[in-house]
Amino acid sequence: YFSVDVEGHVADARISEAIMGLHRVCLDVRYLGSYPRHDGHAPVLRDGVTDADFADTTPSTAELLECALDALASISRERMADVAARRESADAEAAGAEGDAPSDRPGPGRRLVRRLRRLGS
Repeated sequence: YFSVDVEGHVADARISEAIMGLHRVCLDVRYLGSYPRHDGHAPVLRDGVTDADFADTTPSTAELLECALDALASISRERMADVAARRESADAEAAGAEGDAPSDRPGPGRRLVRRLRRLGS
């Protein structure tokens, strides 16, 4: 168990995002409340941790979607290239076994008929 005491209000973007982050990774988060400082002064925030700074670094939904789509497209290209390489390898092995050059090889249906004929003779 641990406790966290932060300077800021739950309505502040940076604080609410931190609490949401805790909920994502912790099984049990107990929120005790958001209270004013005991001395009545506003917290002094150092450069780089204000809500404005937080908003400047937070990607928009469109940016997140674009990033996700780029990642999916990259994965798809990699998988398509892998499938094509496997096909070429299998075709090369089949061509070597049948004695056909890849460029003049018949389609899969004709190869099957040819194999059946060889087995029958």
